[in-house]
Amino acid sequence: INAEYGELMNRNVLVSVSVTAVVVVLGITWFLSRKKDKKKKPIVHIPPDPKSVRDFGYDFNDAGQLRDIHTGEPFKFENQAHYEALGEQVVLLVLHKIVDEYKMKEISLGTPQPLSYASENYETCETLLVIIQASGVLSTLKPGIWSRSLCISDGLFVGSMLPYLKRAQEEGYGIIIANPKYSNESSEDKSQQTVNPEKNMAYLWEKVLSKSKAKNIVIIAHSLAGDWIKNFLENTDEALERITAIAFIDSRHVISPEEKKNARLMEFFQTKARNWVKSSTPLGTEVVDLYTPYIGCPCVSSGQLQHAYAPSASMENVFKFIRERCQQINKE
Repeated sequence: INAEYGELMNRNVLVSVSVTAVVVVLGITWFLSRKKDKKKKPIVHIPPDPKSVRDFGYDFNDAGQLRDIHTGEPFKFENQAHYEALGEQVVLLVLHKIVDEYKMKEISLGTPQPLSYASENYETCETLLVIIQASGVLSTLKPGIWSRSLCISDGLFVGSMLPYLKRAQEEGYGIIIANPKYSNESSEDKSQQTVNPEKNMAYLWEKVLSKSKAKNIVIIAHSLAGDWIKNFLENTDEALERITAIAFIDSRHVISPEEKKNARLMEFFQTKARNWVKSSTPLGTEVVDLYTPYIGCPCVSSGQLQHAYAPSASMENVFKFIRERCQQINKE
C-alpha cells in the first residue's frame, strides 16, 4: 500500500509540475505577444511645421468634407495633440477662404477691439450684416467658425460660416464678422488678455456701425453672443433705433424682471428679433416651452435638437426673416 501511495504521489507531483510549466510557458508567451503588439502599435506623427491640412494626409472635397487624400475615408481620431494641430489648420483654411474666395479683409479698430473681417462693400451697402459667434471654448473660438469639431466631422458647410457668407453676398449685403470674445494671450499687459465682450460690442458700434450709411443693420448672434447683444442693447438706445433685425441662433439669454420694465427694449425684442432654438418640430415653427417666455422675443424651431447644428440647419429660415424685415423697413 505504501509503495502504491508513493507512486501515486510521485505522479501527482509530476502532473503539478507539468501544469505549472505549461502555465508559465503560456504566461511568457502572452507577455511577449503583448510586448510585440505594443511595438507594432502605429505612432501618430504630427508634422513639425504644418502648412495645411494636406500635411496631415487630409483635404476637403468639393462637398466641404474632410477626407483622407489617399483612401477617401473620413477623418479618424488619433490622439488629442494630433486633433488640435489639425484643427488649427482647419481654422486657418477657413480664414484663408474668407479672405481669398469671399474677398473680405481684416479690419482693426485698435485696442480693445480685436481683428474683425469685413466685405469690400461694408461701407457702401444698403444692408449691413454683422455675424457674431460664441460657441465653444475660448482657445478654439475664431471668426468664421461655428464649430471647429463640426468642420472636421461634418464638413465646412456645417461647421463654418462660409454658406452664410455666400448667401449674404448673393443678397447683396455688406458683411462684418465680429469677434467680441477675444483673448490677446500674447499681450504683456494682463488687463488686455481678456476683453469684455459687451465693451467690444460697444466699441464696434461706436467706431463702425453707428457711422454706417446702410439703411438696414442686421445682426446674427449665435449662442452666448445673444447674451452679449442683449446686454449691449440695454444700454444703447441708438442701436435699438437703427438695427433692423436680430436673428438669435439658439441663444439662451434671459430678460430679467428689471429689463422687462424697459419698454423700448421689450418692443425691440418683440418686433425686430427672433430666436431659432433647439427643437424636434419642423424648421421655423413656433416653439413655446417653460424657458421661451424669459427670452423676450418670438422663438421658432431650428429643426435640430443639437445646439452645434443649429446655424447650418436654420440658415434658410434666418435669411428669410432678415429679407422680410428689410423689405418691411424699405416700405416705410
